[in-house]
Amino acid sequence: MPADPQLPRPDGPGLLPLALSRPKEALGRARDLLATGPPPLEASFARQAIGIVLREFGDIDAAVRELETARHLARRSGSAEREADVRATLGVALAFAGRTTAARNTLDAAVRQSSGHLHGRILLRRGGVLSTLGHHRDALNDLNSAVVALRAAGDPIWEARARTERATCNLALGAVTRAAADLRRAEELFNATGQELESADAIVHRGVLALRIGDLPEALACFDHAAERFARLGLPDPTLSVQRCAALLAAGLPRDALDEAHAALSQLERSRGQATKKAELELAAADCA
Repeated sequence: MPADPQLPRPDGPGLLPLALSRPKEALGRARDLLATGPPPLEASFARQAIGIVLREFGDIDAAVRELETARHLARRSGSAEREADVRATLGVALAFAGRTTAARNTLDAAVRQSSGHLHGRILLRRGGVLSTLGHHRDALNDLNSAVVALRAAGDPIWEARARTERATCNLALGAVTRAAADLRRAEELFNATGQELESADAIVHRGVLALRIGDLPEALACFDHAAERFARLGLPDPTLSVQRCAALLAAGLPRDALDEAHAALSQLERSRGQATKKAELELAAADCA
């Protein structure tokens, strides 16, 4: 597949946006780069990209190991900024692995170590973890600051990510109109920047919003559309399965919902994926049963 001209070069820094656009391609390119014996700075980008792909779609423990290696390489490179960025990515992975205390400590350290534009990116990641852990008010403080900083820096991909996280947080707090506005803008930004995976994920969030306001046909249509997009990328998405279960239950189709949950659980167990997603899927399966 040819490289998207809207994405940065797929080596070094360019591997990171590719990891959340075309993950399989990013994984191959990162391993190719490592095979050349790059210096610590470039190697840290490659290991971080591999860690991100594994964190989202593979073995979460392997992801943590890759990101710990990336952090050591970043430190060896002498770049405090590079180390802070990797530390933040590691913090998210630790949260997904269920190591929440270590995750929060790692993210707090990354926030302290960062400044400027990078600070906004790291606030986004800490806010996302806080939201996942149910600390929505604290998360919103981080995410509001992140959106302002990233928009001011002219960073559309990260602004879109921050808006998506903020929408999730606002939806949890009942601010549906604010969530809808953020999701619309995030999807526009992901489409404009060629982020294929995150654009598909934005459709899932649109379906969640539709389900929340009671528009079941729109929710099911969004989830079907997102599933097609993920299938074209050759990737599973546990979050989509959790939300599809909720929609199918609301539609009075518990057997279909249970089949969806079991299929997603089987895939997640084979890949040794995120502990948090496994818990959500097990709860969804129990509701279906």
